Amino acid sequence: GLGLMIGVQLTDKAAPVIRTMQDNGVLALPAGPRVVRFLPALNMPMADLQGLAAGLTAALATAQSAA
Repeated sequence: GLGLMIGVQLTDKAAPVIRTMQDNGVLALPAGPRVVRFLPALNMPMADLQGLAAGLTAALATAQSAA
């Protein structure tokens, strides 16, 4: 079906961020060593989109504090 592909390029490795997001129920995939890829549906509800943003923010904070 139709969807959207979004990549977020990081300055550090993406794997710890992706792992943290997946542990928190957010589906994220790698698209290279420093890129987090999202493939949301075009009709994704705003609440789910806000959850994704919150999950990414939390995962980035966790990764930054671990570095």
